[in-house]
Amino acid sequence: STAPKDRLGALLVKLGMLSAEQLEVARRDEQRTGIKQGASLLEQGLLTEEQLDAALTRQISEIFYGLMIWREGTFEFIDDERPPVDVFTVRQSVNNLIMQGTRQLDEWGVIEKVFPSLDIVISMSPPRDNSGPISLQPDEWQVLTFVDGKRSIREVCVLSSLSNFDVCKRLLNLHHAGLVVISAAAPTTSRPPERPL
Repeated sequence: STAPKDRLGALLVKLGMLSAEQLEVARRDEQRTGIKQGASLLEQGLLTEEQLDAALTRQISEIFYGLMIWREGTFEFIDDERPPVDVFTVRQSVNNLIMQGTRQLDEWGVIEKVFPSLDIVISMSPPRDNSGPISLQPDEWQVLTFVDGKRSIREVCVLSSLSNFDVCKRLLNLHHAGLVVISAAAPTTSRPPERPL
């Protein structure tokens, strides 16, 4: 992927594994020396191999899941082409990726019925009178703290360390619990509804 949000550095910052300043230094080093960011960060001791492997695994998974929800597109398959020797590789089960991607695809359909666009603005809602005690998971609390009645779902996704899918899934749970409501629709000038990426 060439999308800025899919870049390894952007993911490392989002996960809190790297500061924006450290990422900028790594980018400059890559331009100056030609050494890939991952290798540079390992060399500087800013990441361990385990951290880099975990980040790359998540990066690959999220790009793959995003690809699975495309409604149309073209591709080219090149058989027997090995990656360059200076590229980090990770071990991923293709079957597991496909199964997880298929599950997410089904769940996106449910999410889109409530939140048809990531540009919808959401706000908190007081609990219902008869709702009883509220019990939220830590990641649901994290997502809820970003909901302020001004931010769109897309902006909440950017602020959260979770994937877009996981943020939307948590927001759907919060919506069903009556804690989150849609406060403004997506702007009418925005592009037609699409599967969230």
